[in-house]
Amino acid sequence: MSSDKRYLRKNPEEVVRREPSEPPRESFIRTKGDDGVESALDLFLETREDTTLESFSAGVITEALIHRLRSHEARELLPFGHWMKDAVLIGFESDVAGLQRAATSFAGVSPDAAFVEPLLTLALNAPEPLRSHARDTLAGYEGLLYNACVWLRELLVSPGTTQQKRRRGMELLALFGDPRALNPLIDLLGDADRSIARTAHEALRTLTCHDLGTMRSAWQRWAEKSQTRS
Repeated sequence: MSSDKRYLRKNPEEVVRREPSEPPRESFIRTKGDDGVESALDLFLETREDTTLESFSAGVITEALIHRLRSHEARELLPFGHWMKDAVLIGFESDVAGLQRAATSFAGVSPDAAFVEPLLTLALNAPEPLRSHARDTLAGYEGLLYNACVWLRELLVSPGTTQQKRRRGMELLALFGDPRALNPLIDLLGDADRSIARTAHEALRTLTCHDLGTMRSAWQRWAEKSQTRS
């Protein structure tokens, strides 16, 4: 055995372990353009100059704004304008309730027609209190509300609509006070599913502040006489 090997056996602390030299895996390589995006966003808030963000890709900006959507008040994000739209739409599609809630809050301070369908999806399907939050957001803006009612009326007559969505759709139309929902609701009084018929009756009572029973003929006569009323 050489003197060097005998020395290393007696003095193992002197052994220097060398790891094989390998290039870093791709998943750990930082994407070019990610560095400094948070600082650039902060600078944009101070200057309102688009040039502060021009060196970053749209995807990098959107990803950073998605994180801010959960951690900042909705009104603080308004200056980002069109950059927020994609971040909010992704927030709506998320399975994370906190992100959906944050997206709903932003839609409440910056209404956009693109937000109507995702808001209605939450207003119909989400658990409480998110469902009520989405409903109240839609009700707060006339533009959103008009488009929402159009979408809901189509939902009522679509053959592919589930009974649960049809019931909740009727409830929303009544709460939103949509007069154009009167005839579709009257038609649903004769639905073979009695739970649908009962919901239609309750929706008509809420919408009109009248109770003419569950017969379609009575409601149809009343509707014909009341066409010129608000």
